Amino acid sequence: MDKSFPPLNFTDDQLDMIFRAAQPLAPNARTLFLEDLASVLREAPCQGDGELFRTIRTVQARHWDPPLTAGGVGKPRSW
Repeated sequence: MDKSFPPLNFTDDQLDMIFRAAQPLAPNARTLFLEDLASVLREAPCQGDGELFRTIRTVQARHWDPPLTAGGVGKPRSW
């Protein structure tokens, strides 16, 4: 089944917000993040910057894989 999706329309600032959110992700996770975000936004189109930010934050958390620390640097104080 071929689904044709209408293009998502974003302002320059919104596109900048999306691509900045992809930067801290591992290179192999960025494409998956962008595809996942597009899928979510197609289901519930964004109404404004705040809603887009909350959607990005939610989707980004699914693709975030925190880096391992070396030599104890960055460990929480409780360790």
